Amino acid sequence: MMEADAGVGVANMGQDDLALPFLKILSGLDPLLDELEEAKRGDLYNTVSGQIFKGKEGLSLIPCAYQRRFYPMGTAWVRYWCTDCNLDTESECTKS
Repeated sequence: MMEADAGVGVANMGQDDLALPFLKILSGLDPLLDELEEAKRGDLYNTVSGQIFKGKEGLSLIPCAYQRRFYPMGTAWVRYWCTDCNLDTESECTKS
């Protein structure tokens, strides 16, 4: 039934589409300083887009979502646990 629809909608997705961006503060010994001419010590580097933000100018960040979840290890599989709902199944969680 649902097996026929497996993978539909993700055919054009690649590794870059699924990458999580991190902001990295470039320190004096960071190898990226040798690779990127415009980068200076103390700048911020976006690991996905490669964009550099000048450290002296700073950067404004707006947190848009936060969801605290725990995945405790079980004997056979990892279980989902939502701290907001106090439930152990994601399908019953009202915060998902």
